Amino acid sequence: MSAIRKNLGFLIVASLVHALFLGNSLANDLSVAGVYVLVAINGSELPAGSWSTDIGDQGCREETLSGTVLFGSDGEWAVLVTERMVCKNSDGSEDIGDPSSSISSGSYTIAGNQITIIFDGIVSTGQYNAEKGLLVFKTVGVGTFEGQTLEYVLRRN
Repeated sequence: MSAIRKNLGFLIVASLVHALFLGNSLANDLSVAGVYVLVAINGSELPAGSWSTDIGDQGCREETLSGTVLFGSDGEWAVLVTERMVCKNSDGSEDIGDPSSSISSGSYTIAGNQITIIFDGIVSTGQYNAEKGLLVFKTVGVGTFEGQTLEYVLRRN
């Protein structure tokens, strides 16, 4: 990970931690603000396959190794996710790429127990179960991943 990306990540996370503890509360009604760990994708525990694509007829898929999401009390969120690309060879073996991490952020709103996250113009909705401390989101792929739907399960840490 480059030094710039690492520093940007620290700044985003630090800003959200600040907002989590000092920001206005859009999320207090459900106490959704906090840190969540990605535990499953489409019912499979991590590491788990996420988006699949066909790179050079190899049948490749992104494999998610870990993910952590911070929901601030000000309606902002950030995620740190680590993934790698896995592609099948013609002999049936797999080429496993090196893991890489990325940080994304956006905003969210709450209505009842439904949480809507917005990222790059893409809107995903999820359900929050306060008793179990779980968030379950479904998101639809765009571009290369159009037609694919993923379900993410996050556990409050």
